[in-house]
Amino acid sequence: YLTLNLDFANEVNQNNFRFIQYFLKFLFNVNPKKPFLLRIRTQELLTKTKGKIEVSDDRILEIPEGLFGFEQYTKYALVDCDLEPFIWLQSCEDPNLCFLIVDPFLICSEYEADIDDESLAKIHISKPEDIILMTIVTVPHDGSAITANFQGPLVINKQNKMCIQAILTDNRWSTKVDIVKTLNSKGEKKC
Repeated sequence: YLTLNLDFANEVNQNNFRFIQYFLKFLFNVNPKKPFLLRIRTQELLTKTKGKIEVSDDRILEIPEGLFGFEQYTKYALVDCDLEPFIWLQSCEDPNLCFLIVDPFLICSEYEADIDDESLAKIHISKPEDIILMTIVTVPHDGSAITANFQGPLVINKQNKMCIQAILTDNRWSTKVDIVKTLNSKGEKKC
């Protein structure tokens, strides 16, 4: 557990204090006018990019079927990347296995992912607002184009932190969408 001793009354200005009061009361059901202890469960994780770090349990994803080609690895952590808006998807089972991921809508606002109900049921999706979509990014060593896999998005249930990698049958999307080219052409044509 990570224990935080929070005394917001002494550390924030009055304008922000009202927002923090509401947020803490809503999220943790505490009285933020008094100092309190907040316990956040964490675990130690050895990562490829940052070495040994602490990761809170709310950043752990379960991918029951694994990712394609990596089916034996089913537990991953979302680790902040120094280059926003990218995020590391770090295996909790193998410190040398991690993927760079990004929100596909930041690259292409017209992106659509029609995912069948059977696939969504595997991670207990009950309503569309519980879905977060991410795509795996490839950064080739040879300097060629940085791409995102729009045909195999990650579908995350933000309520229970379960995830699947879906395969889209829509031929508009590719496994190698050139990120820079798509961003440069945003105003000219659809991606």
